Amino acid sequence: MRRALISCALLIGCSASTSPIDSGASDLAVDGAISKDAARDRFVDQRHADSMSCVPSSVFTRAVGDLKDLVKRSAVLGRGAGYSPPNAARLQSLDRALRGLLDCTLDSQVELKASESSLSLLTQPDGREFWLLSTKLAPSGLQIVVLNPRAKRQMLIEAPHPRSDLETELQAAELFLRLDARALLISGAHRCASVDASPCSGTTTVCSASGSAPYRKSDAAHAVDTLFHRAHKTLSDTELKLTVLAMHGFGHRVGMPELIISDGTSAVAPATARINRLAALLRAKKVGVGNCNEANGYGSLCGTQDVQGRHLNRSTAACSAAAPSASGRFLHIEQSLSRRRDSADLIDVLSKL
Repeated sequence: MRRALISCALLIGCSASTSPIDSGASDLAVDGAISKDAARDRFVDQRHADSMSCVPSSVFTRAVGDLKDLVKRSAVLGRGAGYSPPNAARLQSLDRALRGLLDCTLDSQVELKASESSLSLLTQPDGREFWLLSTKLAPSGLQIVVLNPRAKRQMLIEAPHPRSDLETELQAAELFLRLDARALLISGAHRCASVDASPCSGTTTVCSASGSAPYRKSDAAHAVDTLFHRAHKTLSDTELKLTVLAMHGFGHRVGMPELIISDGTSAVAPATARINRLAALLRAKKVGVGNCNEANGYGSLCGTQDVQGRHLNRSTAACSAAAPSASGRFLHIEQSLSRRRDSADLIDVLSKL
């Protein structure tokens, strides 16, 4: 099987016809008896490790390189670049390809080709191996999905706003690597790549020169008919232990905290909730934190319209309906640029949650 430095699909958004894939795509019960949940988790962990050998070699290519460098060099559909949402058939094919990889039943290139994706087994300089699934660049953006079969933490790190929330995609890759997380998901389109309004609720000033306007269809955090959101749903609905970290950035001004965190709602959370423990640990490190989920908490940039957060928080309609309450599976993290560039405190704290 051919070895390559990196998949060309990641760097230049190869079409399906030139993609490398076409050339070769409470845990224990009383008395020590294993509970159903624990048995399932043990099976899932073993299945993750087995996926390294259960996917036929004809389905993927091998690649060697540093993931963070690969993300830095990957193509993104730029601002105003003519984004077009994927059709339902492509979304379904991506779902089936990912599920096949997750449950060890991906035995052909059929769904990969139908979703215009390629699959690589990426070997890191430190020897770790990750599954890397990427879609073609045009017209819906080059999505990057990375799975760690031998993860130590059941975390899905997401970067929905590459190039717009500067360096969040690089930070997400760093968190994935250093936390030894289960999965990484990076959008392949600038949030303003489309000129068409998203039907989902909310507005922003980011894409308009004339004030606040609806989110765009290319905004992965505010549109549900995207490859990004479908991959998010497939991963989080299949692996119910996953906690999602949504990495965002804001223009820091004097008087603002360095980090603004939330569970995807604006409701006051119990002191023992993960979001409040995160805030306490960060403040112990002298990090300025605005917490949307404590009494008299921070009141903006709380991610309440984020469709991935709404989905995990059990909204009846992620595009338009606020979540009724927090599930504890979603952390929305807004950061100053300096904090995006130096994640040491955040990584240390997240490793303790």
